[in-house]
Amino acid sequence: MRTLKRLASLLFVLAAITATVVVPGDGADAEGSDRSGYGTITDGSPEAVVIVDQAGTIASWSGTRRGGARWTCGYYTVDAMQTSPLDFVLAVRWFDGPVAPVAGFFYVLACDDEAGNRVRSTYLQYNPGDPFGGVAAVERAVDEARRRIELEPPVLAMNPSPTQLAGIPTWFWISEGWTDRWATASIGSVSTTVRARPIGVLWDFGDGTRIICDRGVAYDVWRHPRDQSSSCTHAYERTTVGEPFGAVLVTATLHWAIDWWSSGGEYGTLGTLSRSSNAVTRVLEAQALVR
Repeated sequence: MRTLKRLASLLFVLAAITATVVVPGDGADAEGSDRSGYGTITDGSPEAVVIVDQAGTIASWSGTRRGGARWTCGYYTVDAMQTSPLDFVLAVRWFDGPVAPVAGFFYVLACDDEAGNRVRSTYLQYNPGDPFGGVAAVERAVDEARRRIELEPPVLAMNPSPTQLAGIPTWFWISEGWTDRWATASIGSVSTTVRARPIGVLWDFGDGTRIICDRGVAYDVWRHPRDQSSSCTHAYERTTVGEPFGAVLVTATLHWAIDWWSSGGEYGTLGTLSRSSNAVTRVLEAQALVR
């Protein structure tokens, strides 16, 4: 019976130390969610984590976003002391400073923010495969998944091509590249998925005109012009005969909205990403062709 009471007491203490304390943010991250094109994951979450011991840095992570909070963490030795025949207390050696952890041993992993406030304290077994001990797992997984997304430049198309007639509308559209892209990354038990969703194309027609379109509509040469239409067209007002190389450069910049969600139910946005493609076109006078 006495052994059971002692075990129950020890488990109670372990449970108390194991609880993770996270200090909520003051909303500053939320206000700057569009800063540098990246969003905020959760208030108070770090955008950089450094794990240190007495000899220096054990591991570090710096996210792709800018201007966020930095956490400094360390592993601290824990002693189990018997205060009475029935009770044990786990004492953390804070004054010894962070130590070099040994695989398989238990420690308290504690993290402070830049102001010196304790934002996390967890009792755990050190695993060299995850020196962060699960700290900022969601943020790190989001960052890794976003890094894995491959966005190729769009393939632009136009009709007529490659020569236009002044005053005649030219159709523009994206023939390849207008598709959702996905990437998933896992850290420990946390899994996150990042999605890139195409939301629009900025067209620069090389004559000073710029418009925003969706994907656009492919022109069908087998259909009568009166039976098809597009909102993504442009009519050049003058020829390019006097331009360098007798042509203008057309640029299509495809923008993707980036969002994410995790296995724990968290979700958010990460701003936008973009890729561009170019094409050269000439513009001639229709009268010259009629003569």
